[in-house]
Amino acid sequence: MANPVLDVILYNYQLSQNVGGEGLVVLTVLVQTSAALLRKLTSPIGQYTALSASLVGSLRHTHSRLSEHAEEIAFFRGEETEKMLLEREYASMVMHERRVLMGRWWHGTVEEGIVKWLWGSFAVSAQ
Repeated sequence: MANPVLDVILYNYQLSQNVGGEGLVVLTVLVQTSAALLRKLTSPIGQYTALSASLVGSLRHTHSRLSEHAEEIAFFRGEETEKMLLEREYASMVMHERRVLMGRWWHGTVEEGIVKWLWGSFAVSAQ
């Protein structure tokens, strides 16, 4: 625990020596602003994960119900209805997972843009 705290103290001390106290405050404000911007521009991954688990659970339930009642379904010729229900559950899960992957891609893109290009340009312009 002491090692990371000491690293932060030494890093901030060295940074304040290089850019001054005002520069340290400006950099802190810029980092906080870019973090807030990143939170605003990206999707809530935690909510997406919870919904993914719910959709997978629903698909598993539908599949296990189909397996459990297969004989009755075949006897009453309900295979088309069961197929439609199973395909609907699967399609909703696939659409959601596509949305999650696209959200993660955008998050990575925005994060790379802020961290690499924005902060790299600040570093170059500060020299």
